[in-house]
Amino acid sequence: MDSLCSSKGDVVKEAYSALLTLLVEATRNSISPDALQDNLSSTHGWSLSRAEHLSKTYRANQPKLTAALCNVGSQPVHVTDVSWRLDYCIQVGKT
Repeated sequence: MDSLCSSKGDVVKEAYSALLTLLVEATRNSISPDALQDNLSSTHGWSLSRAEHLSKTYRANQPKLTAALCNVGSQPVHVTDVSWRLDYCIQVGKT
């Protein structure tokens, strides 16, 4: 990790997580690569070359991201099989 970046590992992990979240949400909301590039450069102050590079990467991988999101589904997680037991303790008080 140190050979790739001089930043702290936790900062790099947070940045990576934020970038993945951006791309997943853009895919989920059907944002075009051009709209993503325009938004990043005009609204969020990214340099044009950086926004363009991310847009090209997004364009190349958008079908794969869409397919992965379709496999995940949109229904909340639900429990299908549970085995449980109720334990209790009876205390007899002194009278």
